[in-house]
Amino acid sequence: MNTTETKKAAQELAASERRYGTLVEIMNEGVIVLDAGGAIVYVNDRLCEMLGCRRDAMLGRAARVLLNEQNRTVLDEQLIRRSKGESCEYELEIPRADGRRVSAAISARPLYDELGRYDGSFGVVLDNTAKKEAESFLIAQRDLSIALSGVSDLHQALQLSMDTALQVSRMDAAAVYLVDGTRGSEAVLHERLSDELMSQITHFSNGLPFKELMLKGERSYFAPGDPALSHQLDRVARVAGVRALAFMPVRLQGGVVAAFCLVSYSSEHISIQTRRALESIAAQIGTAVARIRAESALRESEERYRLLAENSMTGIYTHQNGVFTYVNERLAQMLGYSSDELIGKHFWTFVDPADREAVKKRGLAISRGEHLTPHVEFRVVCKNGEKKWFQVLSTPVTHQGRTANMGNVADITERKDAEEKIRQSLREKEVLLREVHHRVKNNLAVINSLLGLQSECAEDEAQRRPLLELQNRVRSMALAHEFLYQSDNLAAISVRDYVLSLINHLSLSLSRLGNPVEFKTDIQDIPFDLDTAIPFGFLLTELISNCLKHAFPHGGRGQVRTTLRPLDQDHFELIVQDNGVGIPEQISLVSPQSLGLELVNTFVRQLKGTIAYSINQGTCVTIKFREIKKKSPLTGGPVPVPGG
Repeated sequence: MNTTETKKAAQELAASERRYGTLVEIMNEGVIVLDAGGAIVYVNDRLCEMLGCRRDAMLGRAARVLLNEQNRTVLDEQLIRRSKGESCEYELEIPRADGRRVSAAISARPLYDELGRYDGSFGVVLDNTAKKEAESFLIAQRDLSIALSGVSDLHQALQLSMDTALQVSRMDAAAVYLVDGTRGSEAVLHERLSDELMSQITHFSNGLPFKELMLKGERSYFAPGDPALSHQLDRVARVAGVRALAFMPVRLQGGVVAAFCLVSYSSEHISIQTRRALESIAAQIGTAVARIRAESALRESEERYRLLAENSMTGIYTHQNGVFTYVNERLAQMLGYSSDELIGKHFWTFVDPADREAVKKRGLAISRGEHLTPHVEFRVVCKNGEKKWFQVLSTPVTHQGRTANMGNVADITERKDAEEKIRQSLREKEVLLREVHHRVKNNLAVINSLLGLQSECAEDEAQRRPLLELQNRVRSMALAHEFLYQSDNLAAISVRDYVLSLINHLSLSLSRLGNPVEFKTDIQDIPFDLDTAIPFGFLLTELISNCLKHAFPHGGRGQVRTTLRPLDQDHFELIVQDNGVGIPEQISLVSPQSLGLELVNTFVRQLKGTIAYSINQGTCVTIKFREIKKKSPLTGGPVPVPGG
């Protein structure tokens, strides 16, 4: 290799080393290089930051001197494995300069010189402190939760919480205060605190500024020299070697019932993870205090419930897995048993076999999470064999520490009997009403036939036409009654079917006029009751009859279009349009002389509607009207129309 090539290779090597150095320095992990004897020859900035040490304080020192005895043994074993060419991952606990400890996960591999001889080791260091603290805290939190669940004494619960707080925070001493809004703080427990320091902490916590913070539930962290500390507490804390103080309130239902004070003699830093751990423990003891108080209140509540249940006028029970665990005297009387006879029996025993399948399906639906009505009605069989209707309203509860079901039972036998009588009466009335519609339809058919016979006796078309028009009007009424008679719903008829039948009848009736007319319809299926259908049918009869009689005097193929659509819930629009010659100008639409147009105006007024005419390539009549609501004889309000 000549001089130029050598120089170029050296430049490339320097550039590569600069890139490597930059990469190592910006890594989020710590990097350490040891020589073959275990001395530190390189650390990056991240590792210095992680351990709280300057680089010059670490370089040249044996790595093992930074560790305690237990971790030195681990490192020595690992270095021996590096010298044998092994790459491994292991964990160490390394003390920081400020006294805190770093849980480090290290991935190390051996280094060799250009001759292939062992020349040291290279390690990447990951700070696992937060992860380890979180794992430790979760275990401690779980253990505390389990311990607190079995405690019913307040002082015992506070002691367990204080011990856990010391374990998790790695602080050295603690005290627990009960807080009263008027009397202030009173120490009830303390550990590893001198009497003088306890006295000053108590005095400080009862000072007005801090007392207000504590009652508000504010968390506070201090170090000696903090201007927020009282002069006396600061002096005593310095003498005692205190490096950090933490005050943690225990909140309950918006107020503060207790407070923890924790003291560190070894570190002035309280990490975010530690603070969160302490806050969580404070929340746990708050929950435990709430439970302890709730259990006491529950015992009182159960006694009140027992007195209420025994004096209730309705049946009350609790059961677990269907087996009665409590039955009040009223329910026992309803079934004809004593309370003692019912305890231990399954409620299924009393359900009428005819209703068991329905009750079972309901239970399965509820177990699947379906939302059903809160009450259920079924028949029961009493001790004497009598059958009664019960309405049961039930809800899940906890009874004697186990999931149970509590229910309220009402005897609705009399109501069910009354309902059955009403249903029977309604069925009878429905039969009668159908018969009325049938007879009205038949009577109208007789009238229609009489008119037909009379029209046959007429001498000319001028005499027959009024009779034919009258026949069509009668037929529109008869059709309405016919549809009601044939319908499942006696309260309303389908307007679409009614209009199509009416148009078909008018087309056949007036076919003698000799004009071939095409009918087009756009009728939405709207239910009308009889009070609306009759005037609507008259109105449509007159409009279509006028089209057939007057729109096409010169013959030719005509077209009549009928449209009905809803405008809103109660208002509708009817449009009848033809392509005939239109209404002559001499005919007054406001004060018509013909009976047909007079009837049109009358029926529009009856339907509380408006009418508009337009003459453009035929006649278009637009009528907007509302449905006539019948008044209920019981409520005075409108009678609802099913499907309307």
